[in-house]
Amino acid sequence: MLVGVLYAMVQHDLKRLLAFHTVSQIGYMMLGLGLSTSLGIAAGLLHCLNHGLFKGGLFLCAGSVEKVTGTRDMDRLGGLGKRMPRTMILWLIGAASISGVPLFSGFVSKWLIYNAALEAGQVIPAIAAWFVSLLTVFSFLKATSTVFLSDEGPDSAKGREVPWTMVAGGTVLAAGSILFGLAPQVAVNYLINPILLSFGLAPVIHVSWMGLTAGSGSWFSTVGLVMVLLALGVGLLIYFMAMPMRRILLAAKGPASGTSGVFSGGEPLDGPARLPSSDFSLIIKNSLAPFYTLADPDRYYLAFWRALLRGSNILQRGVSFMERHAIVAIVVLTLILGSLSVFFSPAGGNAVSPSIQLSVWPIQFGVGLACLALLFTGYTILKERRILFLWASTGLLCILGLGVEGHFIRLLLLEGAAFTALALVWQASEDRAASRVYLLTIILSAVMTVGGTLGMGSIQNNLVIALLVAGFSLKLALVPLSLWLPMVAKAIPAPLIGLVVAVVDVAAFGELLILRQSSPWLFDPMQVWLAIALLSALGGAILMLAQQDLKRMLAFSTIEDIGYLIFGVTVGGELGLGGAYLGLAVHALAKALLFSSLAFVEADGIPLTLNARGLMTRYPWSGMGFLVGALAMLGLPPLAGFAARWQLYEVATQMGLPFLGALLLASAFAVLAYTRVIALYWWGPTEGSRKREPVLLAVALGGICIVLLSIGLWPGLLIG
Repeated sequence: MLVGVLYAMVQHDLKRLLAFHTVSQIGYMMLGLGLSTSLGIAAGLLHCLNHGLFKGGLFLCAGSVEKVTGTRDMDRLGGLGKRMPRTMILWLIGAASISGVPLFSGFVSKWLIYNAALEAGQVIPAIAAWFVSLLTVFSFLKATSTVFLSDEGPDSAKGREVPWTMVAGGTVLAAGSILFGLAPQVAVNYLINPILLSFGLAPVIHVSWMGLTAGSGSWFSTVGLVMVLLALGVGLLIYFMAMPMRRILLAAKGPASGTSGVFSGGEPLDGPARLPSSDFSLIIKNSLAPFYTLADPDRYYLAFWRALLRGSNILQRGVSFMERHAIVAIVVLTLILGSLSVFFSPAGGNAVSPSIQLSVWPIQFGVGLACLALLFTGYTILKERRILFLWASTGLLCILGLGVEGHFIRLLLLEGAAFTALALVWQASEDRAASRVYLLTIILSAVMTVGGTLGMGSIQNNLVIALLVAGFSLKLALVPLSLWLPMVAKAIPAPLIGLVVAVVDVAAFGELLILRQSSPWLFDPMQVWLAIALLSALGGAILMLAQQDLKRMLAFSTIEDIGYLIFGVTVGGELGLGGAYLGLAVHALAKALLFSSLAFVEADGIPLTLNARGLMTRYPWSGMGFLVGALAMLGLPPLAGFAARWQLYEVATQMGLPFLGALLLASAFAVLAYTRVIALYWWGPTEGSRKREPVLLAVALGGICIVLLSIGLWPGLLIG
């Protein structure tokens, strides 16, 4: 709480000010939850809800200011209240709520936190929370005065009221802050108390329409209203009583004195007609210089970020060396991985867990829809549309292969799809070295997976396991046999690598899932599979950060996500297999969406590197598709990836904290990589004009977005 608000007070960037206040307000939530009492938990949850309302509204107002003025620098703003009156009103409501002013929602939850702390005997935290509220009021008085109420700054002349569509969102959030301030029982009775009951805690808050009562005290909105009106009256009285003295001082100085007329502390100020935000910040920084020097979060964040990038670049140099000798590296690493699998696998295996039968139709659905979207995308950008017949044939072979019962027929169809994809890659590739590496990958993986599958019962089990471990690791681009995928991704058009990743490889993973159910002894012991899974998840995520090319970044993202899915398949059980099944279907859809989002941009001649900027404005459908696809891959709600990732996190928790820590670390690196791409490549200013994206492309992108959202809200639609 305290560190966040102290750093908020010295910001002159409007969004950074709100960001540090977010840190501070999360401290309130943690205080309530940390008390571990019914009242404390209820207060923390209620403040979380209120924070979403007032902080969302404040950020919308800050965004409106930035849109019309082109800056977030409060030193260059001022007097916008006259030019943006509706925005200022919404800002004042949010500022009052976060500051804990009575009759607004922030006051209710903060008051409950104070009461909960006092009930629990935690006097010092209660006093600290109250003190932070005072500093919050002080900070928002400064921000409000600097941006909306003072004389105009250099960029204020650009100010104008934003369209009603931008005001509408903030109005809804402001209405929520007022509603839960005047009638907090709406939130408490219908949202907070049911959560308490689900935790096995008794609801401890009695709420009426005009107030609420807690164990250590009570607050009634009528009393709060009287206090607010009284404070406003006293303030106005002091202001008007001092006005005569102000006129005398102004008259004494004369009109030529350069007096600005700013009234502070009972006397007018000379010079500029405003106190810049940076000057205000400098006063506080000088007063608390040791604290700001030692606790500067930017310094530590930047040091961590530079170290992370340095480590990922070192790893990338090793990968680049092996890519230059990819054929030799793949052969050698395949032999090493196969030998290790033989060494760690017994001659006769036992089931890791009871076989759980799950239908393959969710995977067929994901593969089919991904293939259809990629066909739409390919039709919009390809000059030689006749080859789309091969695209469709590849998808059809994958869907049919997943649906048949016999191992031999299934392998025949799936390997046929792989060789069809090979023909497409060979025809479209700009890099013959990448084509040769992919040819080796297809042939070698086919020999090992077919040999291992058909050899069950006729050769020793450890040899079968070794063949399948090496074959599927190569086919699915798992670490350490992942060299081919980034090379091929960079060499061929975006929708074609999407076909390889979202259709062919997903179908191959489906074959592995079928083997997991029919022959669970293949995963006994789990050490080799688990090592491959964790290395793929962590290695893929770290190498995402070292990429400047977006298609290579998405290739390493594929490696990272497949590592997650291999982890779920290896551990098994209802959660592991369920998470892998759902995650595989989501993987097909999200990867098709991501690569389709790059297709039209690439066809338009825009380089798919981080040097480009602000393409969301020029290609809104593509930008939206990439954003939704990234969120789905990261497993963020309310998209479909959340349910799958959550099950895999639960499995990792059951396996032990090291496994959970490894997966969470991989997710954190992936979040950083995707955030950097979205912030640099898609967002920000742009010089070009908006492009007219093809209708079929918009249909493909929008359709997958809707499906991912629908599955996220109702995952039972796809898998139980």
